[in-house]
Amino acid sequence: MGIIKLWNWLKRLFSGEAKKGLVIIIPGLFGLNGNLTRLVKIIRSWGYEVELMPKNICCNWKIEKIAQELAIYINNKGAEKIFLIGHSKGGLVARYLVGNYEEIEKKIGYVFTIATPHKGTFWGVTPLRLISQLNPTGDFIINLNKNKKNEKVVNFYAKLDTKIVPKENAILEGGQNYKVNIVGHTRIIKSKELVGYLKNFLVT
Repeated sequence: MGIIKLWNWLKRLFSGEAKKGLVIIIPGLFGLNGNLTRLVKIIRSWGYEVELMPKNICCNWKIEKIAQELAIYINNKGAEKIFLIGHSKGGLVARYLVGNYEEIEKKIGYVFTIATPHKGTFWGVTPLRLISQLNPTGDFIINLNKNKKNEKVVNFYAKLDTKIVPKENAILEGGQNYKVNIVGHTRIIKSKELVGYLKNFLVT
């Protein structure tokens, strides 16, 4: 174990957070960290170490690049048990990370995806490079969904989300899917119903 990993492990051990695990929250395309701050505080109150994706990792990068940098960051944390929470594009990052980095996958408790276009979205067909990986017929989405082993993925989607078109693309095959009774792609993050679901999985 390297010095950085050892130091981070000791900090969690003496704070009591090592027993429950490390939660990494991965924002969507434009960050929206402000909307996720409340989640950070709530989950910390349940006894977890919680980190937002580091600012030096850009949300606008390609998903593979984000996952690569996150894998380095998570490995340096030295956590024995990891939970990922990804909003929108962040959910795709989380799935790609677990599916392509075995050392991360072995430590995963759950992957929670929120308002994630698992099968892409119509908006990804537009010529904007920032969202081109969300094209339902693009190589990234097709290859990602070749992996049907989603038993550890818990997926939450809003009853109406205009950013995911068609709405069926918010459903994850092979995962646990829960519809949250709220309208909006980002409003779901602040939903009490969503927090209740997360608590059921994380507080035992």
